[in-house]
Amino acid sequence: MKSIFNFDSPVITALTKMADVILLNLLFLVTSLPIFTFGTSCTALYYVWFNQQSDERGVVRRYLNAFRNDFKSSTKLFLVVLFPLVLSIYYLLMLMDGAFEVSSLLKTTSLVFICLFQMMWAILWPLQARFENSIQQSLRSALLLSLAHLPRAAIMAALNLLPLLWFFLQPELFIRFSILWLLAGFSLTAKLNTWILKKIFQPFLPSQAHESETAR
Repeated sequence: MKSIFNFDSPVITALTKMADVILLNLLFLVTSLPIFTFGTSCTALYYVWFNQQSDERGVVRRYLNAFRNDFKSSTKLFLVVLFPLVLSIYYLLMLMDGAFEVSSLLKTTSLVFICLFQMMWAILWPLQARFENSIQQSLRSALLLSLAHLPRAAIMAALNLLPLLWFFLQPELFIRFSILWLLAGFSLTAKLNTWILKKIFQPFLPSQAHESETAR
């Protein structure tokens, strides 16, 4: 029994990781309340998950430091992409609901652009958390990486849109389990996405000896 409650035991390790997921999710929700800080919250969340092995500080301190350091650049970036984000989600939901009567060609073209934007969005914030770039460089890099790694970017976009699509398709079931998503959903999605992103970002990462100089 003593080994179970040892700090290095699998049980304690699993509980600690679960607590980190929940704590980060709550921090993400609170810091996203002003809406315009949503991009900064995404950046801080990904920063923590990217640096969970190399940074010994607690997740709260890491998150708040990243939020403060990236506030200006990430907020500007979010305001740039806010309108196309809202427009793409709205149009996607309207297409799924059949509210727009458009030709098959226009519907297909619209869906292609919506999916492309959502894939770019999925890579944009991890990119912002991992590398120092201008707004133009971040947008261009996110677009090129989403095209170069289409399957991975599509999976990430699907994970990001999961709660929205779930709510739209099965609202009663979603509301029943919404407490679980509010406790851990956003944080867990970001953690899963960091695993997917490892191979995408690996070619652009410097050697371990110089990583701290050019990558966050």
